Amino acid sequence: MPDGVLKPVREIIKNNDGEFPLESIVERFKGTNRALNFTEDDINNLLTSKYGQGDTLVKLSKLYPWADLRNNFHVDHIFPKSTFTQKKLIKKGVPVDKTSEFIEKCNYIGNLQLLEDIPNIEKSNTDFDVWLNNTVSASALSDYKRKHFIPDVDLSFKNFDCFFQEREKLLMKALITSNQIINIEKIFASVFHFLLLIHFESYYKHLCSAYIFCRHNGVILIAINYT
Repeated sequence: MPDGVLKPVREIIKNNDGEFPLESIVERFKGTNRALNFTEDDINNLLTSKYGQGDTLVKLSKLYPWADLRNNFHVDHIFPKSTFTQKKLIKKGVPVDKTSEFIEKCNYIGNLQLLEDIPNIEKSNTDFDVWLNNTVSASALSDYKRKHFIPDVDLSFKNFDCFFQEREKLLMKALITSNQIINIEKIFASVFHFLLLIHFESYYKHLCSAYIFCRHNGVILIAINYT
């Protein structure tokens, strides 16, 4: 790691005797080309995450701070993946010339939500609008839509492209307005490379503190166990 990052991080940690100084590190690099906060381009890139990728759950956890991931949450396709074939989409009323676009968008984060295991299993491959009407009561519908960033649009399959576009706008707004968003990869790399260069047990506690602090604010760092 270049000295332009390592030395300032070392000094900030060295001069801090309490909790891991994440805010001080973020502030130190603000406005530089090593800034640890997400830019709007970074946030746009977050929305390119797909189902099955290793970082997708981490990014969804930022959007779902109320979800206790110690419990069983699944990454669910809002519009069921099994329906995204040309034949099935045409049966749903999707024009032939739009089927490829729909299939391409199926696995992106705009069509993903965190859902508890049992509701997800019960939802299975049911059309989203049908499942929503049969599962979520009228009194709870507004809260469900707010928590899951469901736009107020027609939720039938033939309108998936509009749903996807509007939901991405809601996700972007949620990420941009969050004052706690931190670039996970950059801050983790800074801490990880620093810890590789030191051998004192007291510093291992800082990693634990960093993990607890970031998770408390809705951001997860990968924990490393040293032996």
